[in-house]
Amino acid sequence: TRPDQLRNTRFASEQAPVPFDWWLASESDLSADRIDGAGGNGALAFQAANAVQGPLARQLLMMQPGSRYRLRGSVAELDQPARTRPFWRVTCAGSKQQIASVDLPAADTAPVGFATDFLVPADCPVQSVELVARASDEVEGVRGSLQGVSIDKLASAGE
Repeated sequence: TRPDQLRNTRFASEQAPVPFDWWLASESDLSADRIDGAGGNGALAFQAANAVQGPLARQLLMMQPGSRYRLRGSVAELDQPARTRPFWRVTCAGSKQQIASVDLPAADTAPVGFATDFLVPADCPVQSVELVARASDEVEGVRGSLQGVSIDKLASAGE
């Protein structure tokens, strides 16, 4: 895997953690867990208790400053109002400057896609990609399943 691409985009189980793999929340009121699937694929089940917010999953990347990228993926089983659905954000690892954000769409059992394009600033050599839970006033909190997520470099006009 190149350092500017997400690792383990389908959340398959891995034997040994590596520095640039997924960090997953594991608290009783905020968690994300890999679900094994067929053919080595998987998904990421996430949940946040009522009124709890914070990071669910995070990975460091080294995308090329000055280049454009697309963050995309799909989610299922997320029945929440827009204001309480989790979102992806991309920040510069040092300054915490946000360079991209995309809300997860509502979805039933069939996966629904999401995507956003962004430019990596010149002064941002290392980035953090993070799935963040928003506080929900629903009694059961927030639950969903991420079917996959990826970041791809977009070709520029000169390439």
